[in-house]
Amino acid sequence: MKQDRHEIFSYPFERAKEDKGFLSNYLKSIGYIGIKSGLFKYFPYKLLYKYIGNDIDYVFFGTKYIDLVRSLSSHKSIVLTSLKDISLVEKEKNLFIFPMNYIAYGVSKIFSTDPSLEKKSSEKIINFTVEFFKKTHPKFLIVPNDSLFIERFLIYCAKKAGVKTICIQDGIFQSLSNSIIFHGNYADFMYVWSEKQKNILIEGGLSPSNLAILGYPYKILTSRSYVRDYDKTKICILGQPWEIYDKKIGEKKKLIFDKIVSQFVGIDVVYKPHPGEKDINYFPDNVRLFTGSLSEAIEEHDYFFSLTSTALLEVSLGEKIAIQIYDADFNCDIFEEIGWSYTCHFLKNTNFRQYIDGINESFQIDEDALFLPENIGQSFLDLEKFIEEESV
Repeated sequence: MKQDRHEIFSYPFERAKEDKGFLSNYLKSIGYIGIKSGLFKYFPYKLLYKYIGNDIDYVFFGTKYIDLVRSLSSHKSIVLTSLKDISLVEKEKNLFIFPMNYIAYGVSKIFSTDPSLEKKSSEKIINFTVEFFKKTHPKFLIVPNDSLFIERFLIYCAKKAGVKTICIQDGIFQSLSNSIIFHGNYADFMYVWSEKQKNILIEGGLSPSNLAILGYPYKILTSRSYVRDYDKTKICILGQPWEIYDKKIGEKKKLIFDKIVSQFVGIDVVYKPHPGEKDINYFPDNVRLFTGSLSEAIEEHDYFFSLTSTALLEVSLGEKIAIQIYDADFNCDIFEEIGWSYTCHFLKNTNFRQYIDGINESFQIDEDALFLPENIGQSFLDLEKFIEEESV
């Protein structure tokens, strides 16, 4: 059992060897799972099981792939999430919410108090979660990563109940990244966005037999056409929390973003912070913080700058101008070379204003860089044949 615990809790510690601030920030997020979640052990689960039934097809952890879930409306699915997300399923056929609070609370307690998975408190939450999978009897558990504590715990319990597990790619994998940060090492199968992304994972050590191309699982964020009139142009800088991983890199990020702002005086420039960013007060007063969603940002703005953000890909898909600011210090791929967005190399004399003047259209993404299935639900169902073949 100690080995099981190591498998569940190992990733943040391994990643912390590369990203110094990752562990402390992740542990803080686990710490936010408070005592109120523990009270969910008194929830009327027997009634809920009776209401849901035992002929479930899929269990999804979280709402990240809600568009995929909705496209599978002819199949019964459960979303493991908070009850506050009940509005997502109110009018959906064959879709149920199962409150995740008690399981999350149990996992946080295991990590913070138990030296192994053998203590009674551990057995209680393990048995509860295994029973969930046995009672609902799904074909698959689907998670957005198979690395973090709660996701690995769910996979561990699903496997104990005889349920197959699938991890769906949740963001861009880059060839220059240390393979320790790649997902796909714990779930039975890893679904990716494209042939290029599949090859990066294979080069990182994942078995080709466990990998399959699902395609892009998110809804394409459509928007109005971008504005070419310079005086009316709106610019959005997409933030990233580099400072929590490495202080020096965080300072370099600020330097680059400050330079962008300084070259667009008189133009409407906003900064959309990443949820993990803490220090966002270093911009001058003329830069507004944008607190809306990414889809709202894409609708309202014309040019987008960032460093390595997956959001640049979403901007390109939304037919706005997405520009990666490339600097080797960020140990990243060149997005333009791999087909996601434009790339502007950061130098002391970089003229961002001149750079955008040379762009005449949004970046065209090719299929090798990103597979866009006509129907993501059908693409998912087609891969069940792949799983059956690999399971023989």
